[in-house]
Amino acid sequence: MVLGINDTEAHKKIEEVIKNGKALGKFREMVEAQGGEWTEDFQKAPIKEVKILDSLDAYKIGDMVRKLGGGRLTKNDKIDLTVGVRILDREKREVEIYSRG
Repeated sequence: MVLGINDTEAHKKIEEVIKNGKALGKFREMVEAQGGEWTEDFQKAPIKEVKILDSLDAYKIGDMVRKLGGGRLTKNDKIDLTVGVRILDREKREVEIYSRG
């Protein structure tokens, strides 16, 4: 229980702010506050792969995304904004991976 609500109520609130656009609006504010350029044209990479990972270690997942082009080591590295990972099942460690190659 977080902030006095149970998981079911929390999931309902999350779905609500996603559907009504408030979550996207807040994300846009965060991007712009950090000097990022906002675009409404967010697209996923065309190639999708489902994998079972050894662990859901955030550092390892972030490093995998970087190696696929979705992150950088230096400010001059180019970022492929279509690269990403979506966790499908935490218990099974099952993820979808979006990348161009």
